[in-house]
Amino acid sequence: MSVCTQCLCVRGNALGFSANSPQIYAISYVKLIVTVVKYMPQVHVNYVRKSTMGWSIGQTLLDFAGGVLSITQLIIDSSLQADWSGLTGNPVKFGLGNVSIIFDIIFMTQHYILYRTPRKSIDDDDWQEQQGLLA
Repeated sequence: MSVCTQCLCVRGNALGFSANSPQIYAISYVKLIVTVVKYMPQVHVNYVRKSTMGWSIGQTLLDFAGGVLSITQLIIDSSLQADWSGLTGNPVKFGLGNVSIIFDIIFMTQHYILYRTPRKSIDDDDWQEQQGLLA
């Protein structure tokens, strides 16, 4: 999604859009909504299965680091400019960082605390055969 946004920004200048254009802001809010929605199915699947087996925690740890670094960048930039409106001036970046951190904490809690040992009642092969893709 961010590649599309960047392409739109580059091409948008040629079409008369500026970086502060309402269309660019609308697209960024769509990205925020999509980000919130994309995490929910995995949280639900982990909850239903009571397991995170077959799911890699590595990407979540990197995503968590990215969210922390993004928020840190906003704080450092605002601090250096002595203007804290930088935190609220880019609400989508602030929101994306916080959404990533919140969902990543949920995933880490599921992986390392709640579902540390996989459920023993159903074999992995049987579970995959019994459960539909969206069920």
